[in-house]
Amino acid sequence: MNDMPVEAAPMTVPCCELLHIQSGTTPPARAVGDNNGAPRPTEETMSKRILVIDDDADLVTSTSALLAAHGYTVSGAMGAAEGRKAIRDLRPDLVVLDIMMETDAAGFDLAYALKADPATRNLPIVILSSFQDHLADKGPAFEHVMGRDWPAAELLEKPADPAKLTAVVSRLLAEQAA
Repeated sequence: MNDMPVEAAPMTVPCCELLHIQSGTTPPARAVGDNNGAPRPTEETMSKRILVIDDDADLVTSTSALLAAHGYTVSGAMGAAEGRKAIRDLRPDLVVLDIMMETDAAGFDLAYALKADPATRNLPIVILSSFQDHLADKGPAFEHVMGRDWPAAELLEKPADPAKLTAVVSRLLAEQAA
């Protein structure tokens, strides 16, 4: 008998399930062929472009997969600098944005720049971040945003509940279309 250790095959988890694992929620029950529990994509959702900006590649991938499963056209950008370029090039209908990336407040800086630019002023921004956990120890990094108008339409704390994130995205896109 061979005494060599046997490696287990890696477990494959669909990207949409990663958000459930990260948030500790239970994914919805699925029937065979039901689009992984997501509503069937419609012409309306398929025409909506969403950009996910974060410095965590796994989060970009899992959030993008979740939103794509709901029928949105989703792109990802690694960090605020790449996100700024992607916004110019892709012209998304909504941005999901982290705060702490290249700098502790890079996401805020990008969000305020978008709100100051007439071309992107009305672009809905969903902040998906855990920066709130760092306010006590990194407070000075956020001083320049204190007392200013909030640059985002919604704030969700990481890890976000997948149902809540998709509901927020759906609502904001519907409000934008109205």
